[in-house]
Amino acid sequence: MIISKNKKLGVGVAVGIAALALAGSAVAATPGAYVGGQLGWGDTHVDFDPSATSSDTTGVAGRVNAGYQFNNFLGAELGYTQFTTADAHGLFFHESEQTKAVDLVAKATLPLADGFSLFGKLGVADEINEAHINVGNNVMSWSDQDDRNRVLPTFGAGVAYAFNEHLAGDVSWMHIQKCGSNDGTINNTDLVGVGLTYSFG
Repeated sequence: MIISKNKKLGVGVAVGIAALALAGSAVAATPGAYVGGQLGWGDTHVDFDPSATSSDTTGVAGRVNAGYQFNNFLGAELGYTQFTTADAHGLFFHESEQTKAVDLVAKATLPLADGFSLFGKLGVADEINEAHINVGNNVMSWSDQDDRNRVLPTFGAGVAYAFNEHLAGDVSWMHIQKCGSNDGTINNTDLVGVGLTYSFG
């Protein structure tokens, strides 16, 4: 199942890149302030109880951002990502976890011909997890909640196409990497999405 999902993500990225490539030539966006967003598929890689009879950590996810492009090669960006709630069901329990993140990244851009460019992002993200568990049956039950967050490294890459000097489309991947001793309470995240960016420059 994991292999199948990864294949779907890969096909989605390939289709997005092909669509941008067919758009034709355009003018590169000028440096300055910009806003944007990406919508796609995310995976929060939550480690649910192994006794769960069913679980799902993937779903629709999105990111919005605002930034400043200092020149054709370097910029900085502040973003917010929201993932679909992951959940798991067992014989006598239900677990769910909501994940979101606020990130601050540096953005490096490599302009190419005909309005295309490659970009990479590197920075930090404050990942926030809100976990809930309900245990019991029709006779007895209890519930608990565990909220936690941690600042972690984040990075990503993508390809963009400038439709004109203000509007650009992109296909990208963003990843948050867990590190250090966190007892499994904070997990990696991945977001593959298609987006639009509007530049005020």
